[in-house]
Amino acid sequence: MLRKLFVCISGRKEMIMDKEAVIERLKKDLDLPNFKGRLEEKEYTEEEYQKIKNDLNDYFENYVRNIEN
Repeated sequence: MLRKLFVCISGRKEMIMDKEAVIERLKKDLDLPNFKGRLEEKEYTEEEYQKIKNDLNDYFENYVRNIEN
């Protein structure tokens, strides 16, 4: 079950996602329809999501793309 929640923290809305929601969003945002990431079973904030996404992008740029060239 995908779960996204909006929580009000200090007057601003913060999105909270479960593991499945994070993986589905990464598939869409990074255009990786077959992505099967291993993530901890917990709730993720937008900040944590952005870190995971940036780490995956960095890994691709630094390792995968270098092998292609």
